[in-house]
Amino acid sequence: MHGLIFVTWEKYLSERFGEAVLSKYRSAQSGRTVTQAPLLASQVYDDATLVAGVGVASQLTGLPAEVLLREYGQYFQMNGLTSHFCSYVVNQFQSGRDLLLAMSAVHSQLHHVHSGVTPPLFKYELPANNPRGLILIYNSPRQLCPVLMGAIEGAADRYGEQAHVVERTCMKRGDAVCRFEVTFIPLQTRQERLQQTPEQVEHRQWQNDIARLVLSVLPRYGSGAEG
Repeated sequence: MHGLIFVTWEKYLSERFGEAVLSKYRSAQSGRTVTQAPLLASQVYDDATLVAGVGVASQLTGLPAEVLLREYGQYFQMNGLTSHFCSYVVNQFQSGRDLLLAMSAVHSQLHHVHSGVTPPLFKYELPANNPRGLILIYNSPRQLCPVLMGAIEGAADRYGEQAHVVERTCMKRGDAVCRFEVTFIPLQTRQERLQQTPEQVEHRQWQNDIARLVLSVLPRYGSGAEG
């Protein structure tokens, strides 16, 4: 798995729960302290390291792994480090839908650059009657579908949109693939986004995070449950 995932995961833990939790997390993970063996965004790491780390983080924070992964997916799309490393990609698009459509090509290119990286498998369908819609089909032995759910929501946030997501099938429920039906609803024009102050952007993100946290702990009903 690409090092950017690991670096931003630790940044998420630090910003969400504080340096004390991050220090305990690192010690429980591999005996590292804050000053030892820093992760590098340019390196490739074993998938099992992240899987084990999610379990450790869940124990330390008391939050279910699915909640942490979904929050991380949102964070990955919005944090400054991702924006820096992926600026060429994210600055080309004006909507979360277009960004997600480009993910397959980005992952393919990443695989060519870093032979040790095994990217997730995505397929897309475009609903004929919904120009703002996207059907995303995810198939990966990692089964990190909560991360993808959060990444979809984060992609919408990045472009001043709201994502309405229904997960019709999920590998965690025994289905062959995860099938997400997504509609992106614009909340702001590009000009309005550019005119926002950093405080306004942070406040809007905080409101969205609170709403999603409430939804994530509610009982799961019907086909719209998270994976």
